[in-house]
Amino acid sequence: MKKLIVSAAMLLAATATFAAKQTVMLVVGQMECANCQAKVEKTLAYERGVKDLEFNLENRVVTVTYDDEKTNVQTLQKSLLKNLKYKSRVLNTGDALPTFDDEHDDETHEDHAQHDF
Repeated sequence: MKKLIVSAAMLLAATATFAAKQTVMLVVGQMECANCQAKVEKTLAYERGVKDLEFNLENRVVTVTYDDEKTNVQTLQKSLLKNLKYKSRVLNTGDALPTFDDEHDDETHEDHAQHDF
């Protein structure tokens, strides 16, 4: 019986080592303000496996740390698109941070504001 318990514990430990924390940086161009950031945070935090979120609102980048056995980048991107209609793209290592013009076209900003909820 003792050997069975030890074997089961070793099996569980081995399984846990395959699950790895992954980090991805997503550029979310429509994340223009603190309200948008809060919506992105709420949406991604709801996804199973998301461990941590860090935001750079100036560059419209969210860094997501997640458990790769519970979710993946495509699921995170689909969640943003489905729930907020926000498109995102992966910022690869070595890519320059995106820059966005501080001036917003009033028409575009008004259209964007209509989607705030």
